[in-house]
Amino acid sequence: MSTESASIIANAFIQFQGFQEPPTTRVPTEELPPSPTPQRQNAIPSEPPTPTPTPRPTQKPEEPNLQDILSFQKDFGILKVKLADTPTTTQPQLLYFKNDMSGSMQDDCSDGRTKMQHSNHATSNILRLAAETDAEIWVQVDGFDDKIERIIPAQRVTKDNLPQLVALVNAIMPRNGTNLEVALNDSKAQIDQFKEQHPEFVVTQIFTTDGQATVGSQINSTLKECVDPRYSNIFIGLGLDHSADTLNALSSRKHAAYYFIDKIENGGLVFGEVIHSILYKALVDVTLTVENAEIYNYQTNQWSTTLEIDSLTGEAEKTYHLRRAYNASQFDVEVKISGTASRQPFSTTIFCMPALINDDGTETAPSLDLSKYIFRQRTQELLYEAKNTTQDPTKIKDLKKKMRDFLAQIKAHTENHPELATDSTFQTLNDDIVIVIRTLGTNYQTMYTSARANSNGRECSYNVNSVPGAPRRNLGGGMRRSNAYNGFVNTDEDFEAEVGDELQMLSQGPLTRAHTTPRQLTMMRTCSSGTQAQQLLDEQTRSLSPLLPFPAIPAIPAIPAIPENQEDLEDLTTANPI
Repeated sequence: MSTESASIIANAFIQFQGFQEPPTTRVPTEELPPSPTPQRQNAIPSEPPTPTPTPRPTQKPEEPNLQDILSFQKDFGILKVKLADTPTTTQPQLLYFKNDMSGSMQDDCSDGRTKMQHSNHATSNILRLAAETDAEIWVQVDGFDDKIERIIPAQRVTKDNLPQLVALVNAIMPRNGTNLEVALNDSKAQIDQFKEQHPEFVVTQIFTTDGQATVGSQINSTLKECVDPRYSNIFIGLGLDHSADTLNALSSRKHAAYYFIDKIENGGLVFGEVIHSILYKALVDVTLTVENAEIYNYQTNQWSTTLEIDSLTGEAEKTYHLRRAYNASQFDVEVKISGTASRQPFSTTIFCMPALINDDGTETAPSLDLSKYIFRQRTQELLYEAKNTTQDPTKIKDLKKKMRDFLAQIKAHTENHPELATDSTFQTLNDDIVIVIRTLGTNYQTMYTSARANSNGRECSYNVNSVPGAPRRNLGGGMRRSNAYNGFVNTDEDFEAEVGDELQMLSQGPLTRAHTTPRQLTMMRTCSSGTQAQQLLDEQTRSLSPLLPFPAIPAIPAIPAIPENQEDLEDLTTANPI
């Protein structure tokens, strides 16, 4: 890579496992069994044979064949890309918040606060973060139920206007039904108007909702057309009552993504990850073009020679899966990475790791253990299948059986390699499969399978792990069971019978260590201040503190209580609903 490329991509390489084409299995010819030896009638009966002692069970299960894990007959490889530390963006940003204020937002969460209070508090924390950063960040906040409420007109966030902006956000109150159509169309109109006046701004819509459309169009294909792909759209589903099918449809548009917050109290973790991805973009509109191999797209479960990516964030480490024909040349695969960096065209080419030169002058291909990525490939395929399977009981049963068998292979591999027992990648794969088994055939199937598939494919920091009725680990290492939610059809007993006691426990908390960078943690801490998630961050990252320093963050007050007297809030509104 050139010096210019190195300032954006710190390191990158291509490596293949080096699988060879398996030999054709020979079908043995059928042979007749040997004739029994005749015995004389008066022969003295022989002594009974000495019973063969039963062999003791082996300490470890049989190691699975990695080549058999794959669903295709080709060599497997990876492209690993490590992004350099990227400074805060210099492009002016508009964060356009479209916050659900329908009646269901008054529902209580486990900490006794309402969804509305948590939503307002997370938005307020982002405003505080915007006021502290050197980047030019503007915000616009609108609420929606069955109509639109103007909360904060587009303006730059500063330390001077911060108290007033926070007060306006905290004044948002739950009201009526949910009209996603009117909200999405209004967003397009508002952003078009802003872009006409400020063409130099990068606009990101952060659209949060906790429910399903009760007013206006409820047809996903119609709602999808209301999403404008010319700017970034982040759709966040709050809790278990939102329509995952709808948000999946909305996020299928270009420059769109869907996040699911399983525990509302953890919302700051998700918002922190989202804000980090906005402020520290290293590359946008990225295309990976592969020569002499194919690259995998987890969203479509397809292999091709190109892969389009909306953006890559500074400090991130991304792994993409490749495959090529058996017996291909060791070093003929290359990947061109092109995109835009700081409004300038960017392009660089990554090659296979060079051969090692032996003492006798011969070359040896470098060796790298790709087992975790082979298991990840199979996991992504199963997640795609689960995400797109129907509610047919037979298909659900067959898919669960397939996943249970795969879980056993993961367990066998990690038991044969004890050093992998605490590997965060294998822990994530285990949790992906366990959570999907838990939710297949339930009302939450699309919600959880989409979330785990997206976090695995995008290599996100936050992972949903608060599964209704599922046993979970305490961060301290013990086990506990979460409360079951109404409508969840699988019981803990069902799960134990399906998966087995030794495989049912989740391995991690909501953050994946391997995919969490220091700056991400800083954003998460800021957006989570004053909530239970702050304590979770402290507990889960305490062991990382020598490795991941955290900048000092000003103290942020806890979530305020909703005033009993509604009249106290009337002077905070900026406009009548439209």
